[in-house]
Amino acid sequence: MAGKQDETCSDEEIEARLKEALPNWYLEKGWIQRRYKTSGWKATLMVVNTVGHLAEAAFHHPDLTISYVFVIVKLVTHSAKGVTNKDFELAGKIEEVVMWQPGLAEGALEGTPMIPVSNTSNTVDLPVGVNSISLTGIRQLIAGFCHSRESPFPR
Repeated sequence: MAGKQDETCSDEEIEARLKEALPNWYLEKGWIQRRYKTSGWKATLMVVNTVGHLAEAAFHHPDLTISYVFVIVKLVTHSAKGVTNKDFELAGKIEEVVMWQPGLAEGALEGTPMIPVSNTSNTVDLPVGVNSISLTGIRQLIAGFCHSRESPFPR
């Protein structure tokens, strides 16, 4: 059902809202976008699955570009032919869940412990139990992978 949530925002309003609430997101070609850098394919798939779960729960679906070490999330309300409050709300929820680091937040949760693992080219930190991921631990793993290296790529 169309309503206030389907009213499109001007480019100026979008830029202002992104700057205030979602500083790692940007406006490009009529979409709000965010590029999440990951530590590799497993982490990329966890980000994609998390975004997919949130999008399906919200019944508002982004376009995704998926590569070995990054995911680009692009949001626009197709029915409104522009960026709406729906896009900002889903972007905020995606940002909250993907970037959550329980070990850095106040509370009882410590976050997934990291152990050094060597590969052929360098050493990376991988969460303990990465080969047996549970649904309850997926958020912690995503946050660890997304923060295991530099923050998101610059646009």
